[in-house]
Amino acid sequence: MRDATVASTGTLLPWVSQKASSRYAWLGWDIMGNLLFSFCESNETRRYTDLNPISEETLTAIMEAVTKAVKKAIGDEMSENFGLVLDGWTHGTEHYLAFYACYETSAGLQLPLLSLAPVMDEPGD
Repeated sequence: MRDATVASTGTLLPWVSQKASSRYAWLGWDIMGNLLFSFCESNETRRYTDLNPISEETLTAIMEAVTKAVKKAIGDEMSENFGLVLDGWTHGTEHYLAFYACYETSAGLQLPLLSLAPVMDEPGD
């Protein structure tokens, strides 16, 4: 695969397939743009992109697979001795709480974000 041509893979990196590159681009566009998952199925979206079409189901399945891989990577890297860091803050009238793991590796201190959510005051919030 390393010797594959740009024409055969459809990307400038010969070891990355066109399918993987397209899926990565859809993930980045949707997540960084804070868009609805159905954004990828919109006729307007598809009209103005050269990315391969993708369904909402495929996009969410990819997100779940990435989440599972990240959880495994953090779990494999984390030592038996670790700490939890809680961080809370307010933006306007919204209160948020974040949980971080805290552990050391040979690369130094690691603080991966484990959870981030608004604080709910009422059952209907």
